[in-house]
Amino acid sequence: MRAICASMVCLALLSSLAWCEHNPADYPLTISILDQPAFTTHSFSGAYTYTASGHANAEDGGAIFAVDYSYDCNIRLVPNSPTSPYIAKWSKPNQKIRMKVLASVIGEPNKFVECEMKTTVRDGVYFREAGQAVLIPKAEYDNWQEERKERNSADYPMEITVIEENVSPSMTLTTPSGATQTRLQGSGRGNLYAGQDVHGVELSYSCGFPLYTKRKYAARWIVPQQQLEVLRTGAGQNFDGPNICVLTTTMKDVVYLTELGAGVTGTISPEEYARRNAAAGPTGAPAPAPGATVTPANQEANVTKVVIHSQPEGADIEVDGNYVGSTPSTLPMTPGRHKIVVRKLGFEDWERQMQFMGGETQVQADLEEKKAADSQ
Repeated sequence: MRAICASMVCLALLSSLAWCEHNPADYPLTISILDQPAFTTHSFSGAYTYTASGHANAEDGGAIFAVDYSYDCNIRLVPNSPTSPYIAKWSKPNQKIRMKVLASVIGEPNKFVECEMKTTVRDGVYFREAGQAVLIPKAEYDNWQEERKERNSADYPMEITVIEENVSPSMTLTTPSGATQTRLQGSGRGNLYAGQDVHGVELSYSCGFPLYTKRKYAARWIVPQQQLEVLRTGAGQNFDGPNICVLTTTMKDVVYLTELGAGVTGTISPEEYARRNAAAGPTGAPAPAPGATVTPANQEANVTKVVIHSQPEGADIEVDGNYVGSTPSTLPMTPGRHKIVVRKLGFEDWERQMQFMGGETQVQADLEEKKAADSQ
């Protein structure tokens, strides 16, 4: 009986599932159903059939592709997590217009039912945006994957500091891996450091992470003077999500000046900046870069050791508008009042004004997750 048991018999005779065997090893594909906007249930003599259509991503030998599907089966294939996809195989591999999907029987994980889908393969990959399936071109998906590869900071010989910017979310997507990805659009001004040369740049970008002001990022040219690749990770740091951001840049024959907590406050020529930077103070130390602060010698004895933790960890820390590291970190703080901000993408900013007079202080920043409407 087992040798002649057909797939349709398995679907129609649920009471006979024990007689029908499907070997999961025979199903080399995976399919993740993103949505099911069209769905109906039919009942006949106590038996149910389900008709549905929607959008999915399938994977075949490591290659991911979008699929529009429809089916009429005795089981319902529901939208599922990308981390727990259905397994499948082509009904006719040379045609790729029908796919047999295997689903386990509820309560009996070692028994399976097969459902045949009609499929249309699309040129791209589906993401979710606001609950809807959005088709992303394959080239854009490949770029998205490329952004997440680990990078060697030694391959980024320059540094860029963003002094001021305007940034806003452009869209929030759920990726094929199930992660939430917010794309940010920004523009602004900063300084690019290449060896001894410093030049101002106007910049714009669309990235998966924010570029914080006053923080230095390792960088390298993709297209000299026009496109700059910026590295998110620093030494010993790991992040979920993208590791690089591509900036469109316009070089300026000035160096931008700034003051603590302010944006661009003025400009000087690169030659004047080089002259100032080469000048030595009484101790022989180089002059500080534009916008840098100096700790007076008589305050060093009263420096406070500030240990900053956050929940979750890996959040960025800003002190008086300047990026100083990520949690957990131990920072020296000069005497006086300072503004501390701890921020992480997807969470509300944690902000405090604190007075320091020496010794050691523990700071715990418990971050609150943004509501769905606020995070877009």
